[in-house]
Amino acid sequence: MLKNWLKLLAYIFILICNVPSYAAPAEKTLELASWQGHPLTLLGYNILSQAYAELGIKIKVKYYPSPRALYMSNSGRLDGELGRVKLILQQYPNLQIVPVKIADLEVMYITLKELNFTYSSIEQVNKLKVGRIRGGKYIENLTRQADAIETQNTRQLLLLLERKRIDIIALDRSMGEIALSQYHSNRITSYIDTENRVPIYHFLHKKQADLIPKIKSVLEKMTATKQIQRLTTEYYDCISSGNLVEPEHSQASYSCR
Repeated sequence: MLKNWLKLLAYIFILICNVPSYAAPAEKTLELASWQGHPLTLLGYNILSQAYAELGIKIKVKYYPSPRALYMSNSGRLDGELGRVKLILQQYPNLQIVPVKIADLEVMYITLKELNFTYSSIEQVNKLKVGRIRGGKYIENLTRQADAIETQNTRQLLLLLERKRIDIIALDRSMGEIALSQYHSNRITSYIDTENRVPIYHFLHKKQADLIPKIKSVLEKMTATKQIQRLTTEYYDCISSGNLVEPEHSQASYSCR
């Protein structure tokens, strides 16, 4: 009798072990590189996290100095770049563009009021002593003919400007807006260069190339419904008002006071 019970239990155990599992597959996560300290990352994350959610994919952003971020994404150690200008394709062949604009890199110039600067052309800027952030490929290219000083952050540039070590600062608008909201001086003024606006795109490493048509379709839909435009307007309203609350280093979303 006992032997029969043991055989029955063994049979039930075998049946249980062979029941197929119907657990939901783990949600895919993409790890994307981004330029550490660049505020436009916050807008890019808001747009792309919503876009990839439509595909059931989470994104995680890892921050590095600009050249290191590009190395990590181009080498395949990460899955791509959150957002960059198309110019990087010349140097980083393993990155493939998602051909839908997610933002614009707008150039801001900051000068002392006493310079009486009125923008006319980039050639005019290149005749001045220019300060810029190290690692910004587009600004570097735009001001490549200028006598330039590069620093790691905007505060260093503003101090150099006030000490007249440089004539003008050229930087991304989002960086400039935040810097001016935090650095109070009645000696400086700013100008947004609408002529040299350049689109920013999302890039994936070639190993993730199968995702490109899928995320392209979602971003096209977000463009058509003006969702990207709304997120962009909310972002710039927040930073220009000085109400941006930057996230912890390990996070990528922002809030507005």
